[in-house]
Amino acid sequence: MANLLHHGSDFELLAYLEQYQESRTTGRLALLAPAPASLYLYRGCVYSAKIEGWDPDPIARLLLSGRLTAEQAAHYRSEASGDHAQQARLAVLDGTLPAEELNTIYLEYLLSAVAALEHYAPSGIVDSTVTDLRCTVPVEVQPLRETLRVRSHRTASTWEAVGLTDPIGAVTFAGTGATVPSELDMPVVRGVLAFLDRPMSADELAGLTGLSRAEVVHIMSASLQAGLVSRASARPAVPAEGTWWTPEQINEPHK
Repeated sequence: MANLLHHGSDFELLAYLEQYQESRTTGRLALLAPAPASLYLYRGCVYSAKIEGWDPDPIARLLLSGRLTAEQAAHYRSEASGDHAQQARLAVLDGTLPAEELNTIYLEYLLSAVAALEHYAPSGIVDSTVTDLRCTVPVEVQPLRETLRVRSHRTASTWEAVGLTDPIGAVTFAGTGATVPSELDMPVVRGVLAFLDRPMSADELAGLTGLSRAEVVHIMSASLQAGLVSRASARPAVPAEGTWWTPEQINEPHK
């Protein structure tokens, strides 16, 4: 793997993908990333991303936001134990969750994955493999690039606006027990704060809640400003060997 292009390289994956959009290629593009990773294309547009060891949990996210009851979540988990994608698929198939809503969730996951992989070179040409894992409506390369640019800037500026200068993965937060102000009194905010029974990083919270790192960063930044959390001195926990709470962690080897 001597030709691995690390995060921060001049290589731009999305620029590279333009050739496949022009040729309207369908298939899988494997990448030379720290964990086995692939992007999936349909007629040149990106519709799914897979990183070995990363398995986001949409049911946890839907439970957190109040879209599913505890009973519904338990039902889907029992019907497809250990298979997060199938659990979400079942919620769509029985009419509980609109397909459009699941697409929005999977688009957030896709953005997270592509952002983490954007400077890694392909290991070869696109093969004919397709997938049904966390599929979104296919996204053209240029809109995807612009969305990622805006998203990256917003996340970085949100982090810096509350005086945080260390890398996102290196910071932990602790709950203060303060009253949640009305402007933050939302199920998703209360749900995230409820997990802070000990210091946690944004990545660990993302893994527990089914949110993305970017989404947790916005919640933690707002909560820090409101005095609902404080920065903790504890070192971040790390996921089990060979797993990742967020795609971004592949660029930040476990300490």
